[in-house]
Amino acid sequence: MAQRIRTILFIDDDQIIGLVSKRLLEQLEIASDVQLFHDSYLGLAALESRYQPGSPHVQQAGTDLVLLDLDMPGLGGFAILDQLLARQQEGNVSLQQAQFVIISAHIGEKEIKKAASYPILGLLDKPIRPNSCSS
Repeated sequence: MAQRIRTILFIDDDQIIGLVSKRLLEQLEIASDVQLFHDSYLGLAALESRYQPGSPHVQQAGTDLVLLDLDMPGLGGFAILDQLLARQQEGNVSLQQAQFVIISAHIGEKEIKKAASYPILGLLDKPIRPNSCSS
């Protein structure tokens, strides 16, 4: 990545995949901080809080990378994005410093088509591997 990522926020209900991926991302030193959320609702609440207009995170320089698992109990990755985009339309969050990636163990034609309608960097296969983080 051309610029250093400030923080990686990783929302995935699979605790083992989450912990292994967090460790990998920390070892690769892609970001200053890696935060992991196993509950989709808690992850959404953290994102809403982080990106409130006027919050310190919104005012700091740098970009966050938000990794969202496609299929989770409660809210999946696209549902979380839908919530955030609706709140952005209402003026309740500012997502200018956030880049999103959907992760999944099952990426097919349907997911690729749906992803094309969202402002995301792309789709990433799970589990995350070192070579997939370079792009």
